[in-house]
Amino acid sequence: MTAGAARIAGFEGRLGSLHPGGPADIVVLARRADDPCDSVVAAYPSDVELVMIGGDIVFGRPDWCAALTD
Repeated sequence: MTAGAARIAGFEGRLGSLHPGGPADIVVLARRADDPCDSVVAAYPSDVELVMIGGDIVFGRPDWCAALTD
């Protein structure tokens, strides 16, 4: 959830930002368009470069996983 969406939904301070103790559910996609929202809409499963749930890596490019776990 983005910070703006979290604020609108009443989750500001709990969701929408990365901070110590936060849930840290993250997905990183390859950029397919100049606009980030267009990149999400145009994404294919092969565009997923990193997935973290609760701050733990569950999927990622091998080079990124190695860098993040060293």
